[in-house]
Amino acid sequence: MHRLSLMVWKILSWGSWMRRSLMRTLRSLVLCHWRSKPSFCELNILNMPELPEVETVVRILNAKIRGAVIRDAWLDWPKMIRDPYNPRHNFLDKRAVANFKKNIKGKKILGLRRVGKNVLFDFAGGWTMLVHQKMTGHFLVGKWAVRKKNVLAISPEQMKTDKWNGYIRAVFYLGDPPNQRSGETGGRMLAFSDLRRFGKMILGPKEVIEELPDIKALGPDALARDLTSKRFGKILRTQNRAIKTALMDPKVIAGVGNIYSDEALWRVGVHPERRANSLASWEHESLHKELRVILREAIKKRGTTVGDFRDPDGMAGDYAKSRRVYGFVGRACERCGELIERKKVNSRSAHYCPCCQKR
Repeated sequence: MHRLSLMVWKILSWGSWMRRSLMRTLRSLVLCHWRSKPSFCELNILNMPELPEVETVVRILNAKIRGAVIRDAWLDWPKMIRDPYNPRHNFLDKRAVANFKKNIKGKKILGLRRVGKNVLFDFAGGWTMLVHQKMTGHFLVGKWAVRKKNVLAISPEQMKTDKWNGYIRAVFYLGDPPNQRSGETGGRMLAFSDLRRFGKMILGPKEVIEELPDIKALGPDALARDLTSKRFGKILRTQNRAIKTALMDPKVIAGVGNIYSDEALWRVGVHPERRANSLASWEHESLHKELRVILREAIKKRGTTVGDFRDPDGMAGDYAKSRRVYGFVGRACERCGELIERKKVNSRSAHYCPCCQKR
């Protein structure tokens, strides 16, 4: 009996020691890495790039890498590669990954374009790559040293100092057109950083890519020339649901998300829970005008950064300084002084002024 008691005591003591050791190890890891990793609060302010952010990416990349040739590709997260003929299959498809790496080599970039929140790379030979950056994905242009699973930023400086630029999941080695004077080619790279690993890439013939639901199911673009105020109002009159939800549905209007829907509704004085089909014609017209003004302003300021978004130069967008309601819970409304509130509208956060935006 004494031996049994002694054995039990030793086991319990050993278990307690193991628990204390494990806790010390975890504590050390947290203390060592807390400065280089996003905090829990920061993870709560991640926002999917919307129309202005994606348009910013496309414009900068067109200026920087149009005409370059992709010589090779390195992938850290193969699951983001999708088969163009079976795009809904979101599990690791080794055949799709092998085909992607094989087909991307030697492709010359003719240009980039935006369709909704998608970035489309058009290559010579009739091929196209669709990229959806999802929640935390963004492209970067610079130089990296890739060693197996480790990616070390070399230049520019913001790639090394900004933690949001450090979650590299893919690197495309570019063979730039020869310099007209020296005849030398550059050693630039196009990288894709994605903290949450939700981004996806689909490479295939242009006609196949343009038939994907990611494109075919989209409604008119929020900045499309043919989206007149009359057509905008006609679309919203078919939506018997909250105006906030209708604006954010890409099948209704493509490109609008949390930030710009909140800002536009505040400018017009419309409550986010009002039924879209209950708005008067003048409200539809005013909302159409203000939404497009805001989107164009945000593009000029290279998008909004309230968390992780960075442009291909690794820099944050400047439109965050122009916000009036988004993310300002508890602050005084600029128009009336009432405190800004936030509530869930169909599982999405809506920021509004309860005085200026009466339901």
